[in-house]
Amino acid sequence: MGIECYGLDKKAERIKATKKNIDWLRKTYNITYSFKLFLGDATNLSSHVKKVDYIVSEPFMGPFLKKLPKTQEVRKIIAMLEPMYKAVLKEIKKVRAKRAVIVVPVFLARSRKKYFLDLDLKDFRVKSFDYETPTSRLRRQILVLEPKHL
Repeated sequence: MGIECYGLDKKAERIKATKKNIDWLRKTYNITYSFKLFLGDATNLSSHVKKVDYIVSEPFMGPFLKKLPKTQEVRKIIAMLEPMYKAVLKEIKKVRAKRAVIVVPVFLARSRKKYFLDLDLKDFRVKSFDYETPTSRLRRQILVLEPKHL
């Protein structure tokens, strides 16, 4: 089976760590897939690849939270993250992926109210799965996206 895998990160040390993980996978499981790693980020994916079948991505989830943030802090974090997530969604459409799985942060404020990123998903069929642990201050929403039109 001719599977080509691409990896993209904007930090060189993560690319280096990924290479070690790939070497371990190849040795341990005799994997022969093709792997290509790029220094960059998902907001410019189409400059590295023109078309892919599947995408799995967990973009930057925001700053590490030592405690539940106040509502005002949550709104600031969301305002910082939304443009990046919107750019990633645009890139997913550009490379015409058949399916994309993207992990999106969900913030729980001190008020115990959950806050979500406001993303335009109208061009996708969406399945959503919530992921959280009892002690986590950051929740995750796993979105499985399939384009309505390719």
